[in-house]
Amino acid sequence: MIKLEYGGKKFNIDYPYNISNSVNDVTFSSISIDFTGYKLEDLPYKYQEIKLIDEEQDKVIFTGYFDSPEFSDMK
Repeated sequence: MIKLEYGGKKFNIDYPYNISNSVNDVTFSSISIDFTGYKLEDLPYKYQEIKLIDEEQDKVIFTGYFDSPEFSDMK
């Protein structure tokens, strides 16, 4: 299972994502996580390092930096 990790916290990824590698850069789709049970203070700060981790292989598959949150509609 792939998880997103930052600040010692691991989150489940809600929707499929796509990572494309090329010689010059890496592009990826937006990543949505399940933030249920966490507080606003638990959001990562701008430019905080985030990692995508494959827990089955115990391997980091992507390291990047957080830019800004996008919130979905709340019910």
